[in-house]
This record gives sequence, C-alpha cells and structure tokens, in this order.
Amino acid sequence: MIFIKGFFLKLLFICFNVFIFFFSSSIFYGTEAKKRRGRKRPPPLVSVAKVVKREVSNRLNSIGTANPYRKSIVSSQIEGRVSTFPVFQGTYVEAGKSIIATLEKNSLEIDLRVKKAELEKAKQDLLSNKRDLQRAKDLLSRLIIDRVNFDRIDTKYQKSIFEVNRVQALIERISDQLLKATIRSPLTGFVTYKWSEVGEWVQKGGRLVEVVEVSKIIVRSPVSEKQIHTIKKGDKVRVSFDALNGKTFYGKVRSIIPLADLKSRTFPVEFILKNTKDFAIKAGMFSRVTIEYGTKKTAILIPKDSVVIRRRGMSVFVLEDNQKVSEILFNPVRSVDSFVEVPKRILKPGQKVVTQGNENLRNGMSVRIRGKKSSWKKKRLNRR
Repeated sequence: MIFIKGFFLKLLFICFNVFIFFFSSSIFYGTEAKKRRGRKRPPPLVSVAKVVKREVSNRLNSIGTANPYRKSIVSSQIEGRVSTFPVFQGTYVEAGKSIIATLEKNSLEIDLRVKKAELEKAKQDLLSNKRDLQRAKDLLSRLIIDRVNFDRIDTKYQKSIFEVNRVQALIERISDQLLKATIRSPLTGFVTYKWSEVGEWVQKGGRLVEVVEVSKIIVRSPVSEKQIHTIKKGDKVRVSFDALNGKTFYGKVRSIIPLADLKSRTFPVEFILKNTKDFAIKAGMFSRVTIEYGTKKTAILIPKDSVVIRRRGMSVFVLEDNQKVSEILFNPVRSVDSFVEVPKRILKPGQKVVTQGNENLRNGMSVRIRGKKSSWKKKRLNRR
C-alpha cells in the first residue's frame, strides 16, 4: 500500500509540472503573437530603372537560314584513274594549295619524253633544211638551179618549221594535262561531299568533291510582299542563332531577289555576315533576323522587365517622389532590343519605373528601393 501511494504522489507531481509548463508557454506565445499582429509589414522591396529617350530605326523581324558564301563542285578537267585522294568530308582546304586528288601520270610522262625527243629531231631537220635553202638561194641567183628545184627545197624548209611548231604544241598540251592531273581546291573552306575514291576512273568533267566557303555567311530570309518595299540594299541587319545561345552577328543586306514564292508570296532577301575564326556559324543553321530600315526617330523606351502583363492589358509602375508607385496602362509600340517603346505622352525621360518586385504591386502602394536606406526603418527605430 505504501508503494502504491508513493507512485501516485510522483505521478501527480509530474502532471502538475506539465500543466504549469504548457500554461506558461501559452501565455508567452500569446503575448508574442499580439506583438507581431501589432507590427506593420514593411513595404515591398523593388528595383527601379530610368525611362530613356533614344534615336531608333524602324525594324523588321524575320527568320532565316545560314548558307555558305560560295559553293563549288570540283571536277576533273581530264580523264584518268585516281591515284591519290587525300581529302574526306570535313577536311579544311585552301584555295590553290590543298590537293583534292591526283590522277595517274605515268603514260603522260612517257608521252612527254617521246615528244621532247621528236622536238629535238624536228629542230635538227629545220636547221639542215635552213642551210639547204640558203645554198639554193645562192645557186638560184647564179642560175645554176632552176625555180622548180628551189621551190622544192623551200617547201621542205616550211614543212620542217610546221613540224617543230606541231611537236611544241603537243608538248604544251601534255604538260598542261600533267598539271591538270593534280586537282587543287578552288576555294578556301571545307569538303562537304565526295563522289570518287582511289582507283576509280574519272571521266573528263567528272565530279570529285564539293567545297563550301564559310569565312563569310549568307543568310537567306523570306520577307512578305507588304514589307519588301521598305528594305534596301546595304541596310543594316542583326542576326542571332539559337544554336549559338543567341549570339548576335551584324551584317548588311546583300541582295533582294525580285522573284516571289507563289505559295507564300514572300521574296528572298540575302544578308552577308562575317563568320568567326573557328567558323562557329555552320551552313543550315536557323537564325533570327532583325532588319533596320528607314530614318531614325526619337522613341521613349522602358526596360522589358518593367512591363506587367495582366488581363486588362500591359502596365508599368512609376515611382513617385513620395516613395509610392502609380500604375499606368499603355499599348506597346514595338520591341527594341531589351526595351519596349511606349507612347511619348505617357512617360517622360528620367522617370523611374519598377523593374523587379512589380508582380504583386498595386496602385498607390509604398515601396522600398533596393540599395537605398529606407525611411521606414528609421520610423520603426524611432517608435522603439
């Protein structure tokens, strides 16, 4: 009985302590909650930027495809069997230096040696016939031979001249064929296709490889018939490539092709760009084109981050002198790089607009500017 009585006394003591703990905790947290409810929430923290005034040109956006500056299908000028073919698809070649292929030259070299020997003989015959003609002239002047014999000797001399010229022409032709047996690249660029291989017989005019020059790039873009009249040769253009993480290149309008696609009623326009040293732009890449045309005009611009899109339309929050914001609805004129053009009467250059933290703002709300000491903190400290 004594043991049971002691156990119940201990249990009663523990329960009493637990009750005291929870009671004091509820009183403490209740007072803290009341303090928190009495405090005012700080104004939202925002970033701002100035409205700018800038001279901008009219712009036309389109899409296009990158093409090589030049493309050449290299063919053989003579027929023969391919003996070497050192290039393959993707090989970098230089104009007039890199060898594409060589044809067998043994038969041509033999023919050249034979013709050179014939030339030496023809020259000796020409020299002998020339001496005979000189003697015949002397004899004819002394009436020792008649005119018929003199004409026969003169004809023989003329034939020897013709023979020398004929053999020299054959030697030049064989020498030219020997040069043509070594086929070099006409462009500086890359081999993109290969039609032949070592050991194959190539006909005169037969295709060997395709070489593309990509030190410069031609971007071709379709422009609608309603907008084609606004573009002129030499207009500046800005081109970005999705495959290069949006990297931007600058160029000019090279040509406007006056033949429309009858299905889409668009005209092809070509722009010329300079490629990078490592040839980052590849033929066939998708591009986004912005064409600048016409005379520059003054525009009022705000950052794109300051634009808030809601059901009722687009708006921007303008920072007033009392650290409050006012919401202004507007219809955008156009997009200019990282800015949006707004009607001139809505905003003035130098005004500050909210660029970050504007998602939950409302008209007339007070805000704190990021990076500046807030007057709200000073008021709070004074109250304490």
